[in-house]
This record gives sequence, structure tokens and C-alpha cells, in this order.
Amino acid sequence: MKSGVFVRMDAETLARLAEVARASGASQSFLMAAIAADWLARMETTDGGCEAAAKALVGAGGVPAMRRARPSRD
Repeated sequence: MKSGVFVRMDAETLARLAEVARASGASQSFLMAAIAADWLARMETTDGGCEAAAKALVGAGGVPAMRRARPSRD
């Protein structure tokens, strides 16, 4: 039995997230939340639960809201 979740993201998405994180001075945890939100937003669900979770992570606008969000300092 396999354990854990393995996520494959395309290079363009990772580059975009890294660029936004650097520009905003985001902490690592903020960047990880953004990556998770982007991945969740791509998942197909029948009830929209993953999309709702993704939006909750980075704000009502989804991943583009990262540009406006204030990163935490941890």
C-alpha cells in the first residue's frame, strides 16, 4: 500500500508561483499553501469542494489573489 500524496505540477505553474512569492517576499509556508491551492483548484470534483478549499487558502480570487495577499512572516 502506498502512503502519502505525490503531486506533479507543470514547470510554468511552479515558475509563476516562485516569481510571485519572490516578488512579495512570501514565506515558505505561504508558497506551499499557494502550491497546494493551485493543485486543489485543478482537481475535478462533483461538489466543488476542492475548488472551495483552494480559494480559502489564498483568498476569494484563487491563486491570482496571491499578488494582493500579505504573506505571513514565520
